Amino acid sequence: EKNRINKDGELVISSTKTRTQ
Repeated sequence: EKNRINKDGELVISSTKTRTQ
């Protein structure tokens, strides 16, 4: 998938950053 914005407002690129809190 394309890079989308998390509900926190962070950029989530594909499976690069999956749930990085």
